[in-house]
Amino acid sequence: MKDLKLLDCTLRDGGYYNNWKFNIKDANKYLKQIYLSKIDIVEIGFNFFEKNPNYGQFAFANKTLIKKLCKSRETKLAIMINGADFLKIKNDYKKFLDKNFKNNTSSFSIIRIAAHYNDVDKILKYVKYLKKLGFKICLNLMQINNVTKKNLRKCLKKLELSKSVDVFYFADSFGNLKPKDVKSICKVIKNNWKKDIGIHAHDNCGLALKNSIQAFRSGVRWIDGTVQGMGRGAGNVKTENLLQKFRFFKYNASSINNISQNYFLRLKKKYKWGKSKYYKIAANYNIHPTYIQMLQNDRRYSTPEKIKSINSLKKIEATSYDPRKLEETFINYKKYKGQWNAHKWCYGKNLLILGHGPSLKNNNTIKKLKNFILKTKSTVIAINLNNYIPEYLIDYYISASEARIPLDQHKYDSLKKPIIIPKFKLEKIKKKLQKVNFLDYGVILKNREFNFYNSYAVIPFNLTFAYAIALALTGKAKNIYLAGFDGYKKNHKHGNEMQETIDIILKKNRRIKLNSLTKTKYNFGHR
Repeated sequence: MKDLKLLDCTLRDGGYYNNWKFNIKDANKYLKQIYLSKIDIVEIGFNFFEKNPNYGQFAFANKTLIKKLCKSRETKLAIMINGADFLKIKNDYKKFLDKNFKNNTSSFSIIRIAAHYNDVDKILKYVKYLKKLGFKICLNLMQINNVTKKNLRKCLKKLELSKSVDVFYFADSFGNLKPKDVKSICKVIKNNWKKDIGIHAHDNCGLALKNSIQAFRSGVRWIDGTVQGMGRGAGNVKTENLLQKFRFFKYNASSINNISQNYFLRLKKKYKWGKSKYYKIAANYNIHPTYIQMLQNDRRYSTPEKIKSINSLKKIEATSYDPRKLEETFINYKKYKGQWNAHKWCYGKNLLILGHGPSLKNNNTIKKLKNFILKTKSTVIAINLNNYIPEYLIDYYISASEARIPLDQHKYDSLKKPIIIPKFKLEKIKKKLQKVNFLDYGVILKNREFNFYNSYAVIPFNLTFAYAIALALTGKAKNIYLAGFDGYKKNHKHGNEMQETIDIILKKNRRIKLNSLTKTKYNFGHR
């Protein structure tokens, strides 16, 4: 029993709900109480290799962050790396890992690597090098229910031969394991693995605690939990429950009551994680829990519509999350066609579409654009609410972004210009915006497709840029000009989606020209 290790990963797994935006003050309050509980390991966060401006500092946990956090001699600190991130490393991977992890063992001594079975072979060389740098390595095999016993044995054999992994974890990613399944999995692992075993249990079906207890009885000695169960999708086994279950051995179950019942309970009321009928249905069909997380947090859709969406996801490969697939599940029963007939709405006119790139902050650029607009008598459309260009130069605002509309809606009342928007995306807020002049042009997402009709557009990604181009083509614009589409760093997810969209548009509409008036990293020429 002395070998039991309880690991709390609230700041890492819980970050899926608040984009890892925990402030240092709250994090330190949490850590002080966790240390008093005599928890063995705390996972501080992810270390994502690709920066994302929407994520907080605990998505990029490193020694700089950890310097700001309180420490304990008894509790070790860990971080997690997504195994797929290794495959994005360009050039010399040893140089990259040295730069980011060498001499960091005094800050955090454990690295956990989350990997799918098909990626284990590909990432072993990176795992070996991190082991060489002095870290204790845990490999967390995801979606264990989809790994056959034969493949599990193969995986364990490879890891044993690599001599680079100290703890083998299995993750009940869909939360659909039952105690008897856990017992069976543990038997296979124990027969093929001589080192420590860990379990990461999700609570989609309300069995996370029972599964963790069964794992312990079956020889597992590393068990994960999170405060209030805060974690991706339905969440995890609660750390509070684990401390209570194993309290007679060394753990102090009451030490985290304050932070649990105040700070984390407030977060739970805000983000609403926890088991539900939706998660249970999804678990039975290996539907990735993030689909349910997004559905439950979207107030636009009724219960029957959410059930229909889940039923649609059952019929496709939905073990990994893709927001386009979620959007597509609503196509068959949403009124995606708009009420506005946009045919020839800008016939024979020059059309300028404004993005949000930093180039539009420049006063000289704004002056040049103003002269261009007046000289060419261009009709101007601003994507979302453009804060750089004066409103008197803008004729229309446009938005089709699931993420942006909720952020901008409170500003719509103050606009004096029409807003072009798929009105079905405003269903839950339209009563507050009766005075706003909306032009209802519909939209559908379909993978690798772009088309335009009088009342709606078909676009490949959830990008308002594609929606605006479809509208320009429906309206028969004479020329299409662009400004403020600067682009992202190389291989950035949003930049790749944007370029793929441009390529699809140009391939299917070879006669159009997209003219950028400001510097851009995108290729708007024909390919």
